[in-house]
Amino acid sequence: MRKFIVLILHLAFALSVNAADCNVRAFGAKGNGKSIDSKAIQRAIDACTASGGGTVTVPAGTYLSATIMLKDNVTLNLEEGATILGVTDYKAYSNPDPFTEGLGIEVGRALLVAVDANNIGLTGKGVIDGQGSALKARHIAEDNRHEKDRWGLRPFLFRVVRCNGVKVKDVTLKYAGAWTSHYFQCRNLTIEGVKILSKGVAHNDGIDIDGCSDVSISNCDIESGDDALCFK
Repeated sequence: MRKFIVLILHLAFALSVNAADCNVRAFGAKGNGKSIDSKAIQRAIDACTASGGGTVTVPAGTYLSATIMLKDNVTLNLEEGATILGVTDYKAYSNPDPFTEGLGIEVGRALLVAVDANNIGLTGKGVIDGQGSALKARHIAEDNRHEKDRWGLRPFLFRVVRCNGVKVKDVTLKYAGAWTSHYFQCRNLTIEGVKILSKGVAHNDGIDIDGCSDVSISNCDIESGDDALCFK
């Protein structure tokens, strides 16, 4: 009953807040590095898009998370000192739009994902950290198949699929479980001032531009364990 009352209070507060600036803590996110905050962050995004869109703010703190989905007219802004930290349980990530990569493996799980969305953004001085090496170590311990058969279960850090009007600016993307960022069949895409540090896991591409149009990439700093910038 107590959890139910807390949820009702969160929803009531959400309806009273101008969705143009939703703070994830108002929707129940703890930011303590221990609680799983993905559902709370998703509630903030859902409320924001339902009200016509705006900015979802992630203040300083460490937000442990599985898959989060960006939606129409929402910019996720990570303030300085904010980290979205991916859980090491690879089974916790969803794959809303699977595809088969060149080696015949189904892939597409991701920590942060957008599918068929318009006017979305990922901005701010914060960090998204996938804990790729720790996630891979757990995966290998639990899955004894050959690497070429199992790696598709590990999540990308950021995946954007068939979206129009995408802005990614100033954020730091670290230590993906697979590809760091993948943009597939997107239009009007701007990537500016992004820092990528993603090493320690095979397939750690930095930026993959896959069948996109009207793309601008500028002032990025990429250090990756595979292709830094890959056009498909």
